[in-house]
Amino acid sequence: MALNKMVKPRRREISRAPAKGRAGGGQDHPTGPAGSSEDAKALQYAIRRLAIRDHGCAELKLNLQRKGFSGPAVAKAIETCIRKGYLDDQRFAAALAAAQGRKGFGPAKLRALLRGKGLDRETIEQTLEQCFGRQVQLQAAFVAVSKKLRSSKVKSQADPRPLLWRYLQGRGFPGSLIAEVFASVKFDEMLMQNKGQG
Repeated sequence: MALNKMVKPRRREISRAPAKGRAGGGQDHPTGPAGSSEDAKALQYAIRRLAIRDHGCAELKLNLQRKGFSGPAVAKAIETCIRKGYLDDQRFAAALAAAQGRKGFGPAKLRALLRGKGLDRETIEQTLEQCFGRQVQLQAAFVAVSKKLRSSKVKSQADPRPLLWRYLQGRGFPGSLIAEVFASVKFDEMLMQNKGQG
């Protein structure tokens, strides 16, 4: 799967989510006894965050907690967003992996990034297996090589391979894949072109 055709999961439309007191709000926007007002505010805040960009469950939960909402209000907001399809860890992970892959990052970096977003191991591995297979990793590696070849440090090297190897490792690519990149005709052509521009 090409990098520019990697899965880009689309969020459901959330701008139409009923506001507090609007018809159709149902139990998602209670207006009764104490505590219900906070539930509605927490949900509205969550929806506003999701309207800006997609989030993972753990990330959105942390945002709500930092905003000062109580544990029960946060839990209700998260549950409602999941139930309505506004919040989906698998979709969030796939979109994030696709975006970072297009920037030239490898699987190790993606794992670390996804873990940092609070995603569980099963979701991370499933996402990488489905959206970041070997061919996509190779394309991401060539994106990284192309960017690095433009640097003056690389241009000054008689043989830039050692520097490029360390660079790709630092961006999260395994040695076996880097070796595959270096053995390709495309890589040789990139080096030749880079020398011609030096």
